[in-house]
Amino acid sequence: MRGKYTTLESAVLHANWPTLKAARGKYIFILDEVGDKRAAYLAGHPSLKGRVLFSNSEPGTPEAAIHILNNAKKDQAAIQDLVKKGYLIRTRADSDTQEARRNDRSSFEAAMQSGAQIISTDYYRKSTHFQSDYAISFPSGGYVRVDPLFAKSK
Repeated sequence: MRGKYTTLESAVLHANWPTLKAARGKYIFILDEVGDKRAAYLAGHPSLKGRVLFSNSEPGTPEAAIHILNNAKKDQAAIQDLVKKGYLIRTRADSDTQEARRNDRSSFEAAMQSGAQIISTDYYRKSTHFQSDYAISFPSGGYVRVDPLFAKSK
């Protein structure tokens, strides 16, 4: 992904992500840590050179490519801005079973509108542990879609 760019972030800001065709069948692994654990992973590996995992890194740092913003309601504008710049953003549809127990899809709705490329949920199927119809999929019924920030108008 880095290609000719000196940092991972520079590659991101120059849209050097692989094409969908080139990425098909591949996986992305993300270290969802900050502080000492992330620092230990980055130590001696500037811009993640020689590392397998992407890190949850702040935009503006050499290793920034993927960033995690878990509250799409609060961070919607920031998510949209970062996605448009080229970062891959992960957010959540729900957390701590709260939305699922209330059958509250508002966080998922905000996540969809944000344009985040990865929306995490534990509820792609209804829970068998409590009564709720809460289950997450896109309006098409699937789990993938064209990012609304880049969808071509008809």
